[in-house]
Amino acid sequence: MLAALSAPIDAKRTAAVHVIFKIISAVFAVFILMPAFLWLYKNNAYVSNWDNIILVAAFHTCFSLMGIFIFIPFLKQIESLIMRLIPDHSPSVLQMLDRSSLSVPALAINAASKVMNYCIFEVLFMIKKMIQESIQPSNDQLAKIDEYILALQFYLSEIPILENEKEQNNLIYLLRIMVYLRVLRSDLGSMTSSAEISTQPSLYHLALDYVQILDNHLTEAQDLITAKNMQDLDFDLSNLKQWNEAHRSEIRNDIVHYSQKHQLNAAYSLELFAAQRWLDRLIEHSQRLAKVLSEKYQIKTE
Repeated sequence: MLAALSAPIDAKRTAAVHVIFKIISAVFAVFILMPAFLWLYKNNAYVSNWDNIILVAAFHTCFSLMGIFIFIPFLKQIESLIMRLIPDHSPSVLQMLDRSSLSVPALAINAASKVMNYCIFEVLFMIKKMIQESIQPSNDQLAKIDEYILALQFYLSEIPILENEKEQNNLIYLLRIMVYLRVLRSDLGSMTSSAEISTQPSLYHLALDYVQILDNHLTEAQDLITAKNMQDLDFDLSNLKQWNEAHRSEIRNDIVHYSQKHQLNAAYSLELFAAQRWLDRLIEHSQRLAKVLSEKYQIKTE
């Protein structure tokens, strides 16, 4: 409990569960397990011949098993109780990147993963708003996501060198995902002509197909940790990427005909071509991110 005082919310909840488990198990041990062992020791010749060390080891084993059997039927109720006793009032997602967790790499990697999923979802959400409603993210929104990404990058660099192979692999995956998070953030900032996309039918249909795929598989940040969601997202984005590559020249010609038909000036036409290149990059980068996430969960289940 003392160690968890300055720890993240998940560590506090873990400590609380541990204490509750020990207290309840101890109560049952005092009133049930201990009398049973004393009775066996006095009345069972086989148990009476046990060495004291074996007797203590057996008691300790039974103590732990009894606690497990008591708790298993009430896991949901215990979870609800802990959530009520230790609510999460964190004003900022950055509070999850607690430096005290760095001493336990598994906790640090888990915290970094949660923040990374939050950032990915926020960036994709802002991109969707740009496409659907031609709403550019505000400077405050961009500054906040940049703050999160920089803090996350620094936190990952502070995680000590790991000896556990599984933790090493998890950290490597986080670093790979971090690369694509930064790439998507760059895509978000490089699009200055989102309004033009909605004016050209071929571009707009392609953009809406991209948004529809995101909507089908990502409704909240939590969806990024679901293996099936990532596999399906990778599959759909791969299909969209292939379709786009096969029809890229056709879309470019549509832009030319659209510009001629509506007598658009050269500057506006160039903005449409820039929007097409931006969509090409966005689809490719999103698909690569989904592929990395999909590979991660495939390996975890093997």
